[in-house]
Amino acid sequence: MAFSISAACKVAGVGRTKIYEAIASGDLRARKNGAKNLILREELQRWLESLPTEKAIAELMAAKAPPIAGAAG
Repeated sequence: MAFSISAACKVAGVGRTKIYEAIASGDLRARKNGAKNLILREELQRWLESLPTEKAIAELMAAKAPPIAGAAG
């Protein structure tokens, strides 16, 4: 099964720009059928599973945050 860009956006809960950025970067592979881009269901799932988890993002943000003045440490 394959999704159009619009259908992939709806299924994945992301916007068109994010899908096109992922395709352009090579993170998400799209197939061409004439002028139409198609994304295989398995490829969309693989891409979604490769995105960072909420916990990983929080840890990254905490590591980059400057120390709070006056905090014990």
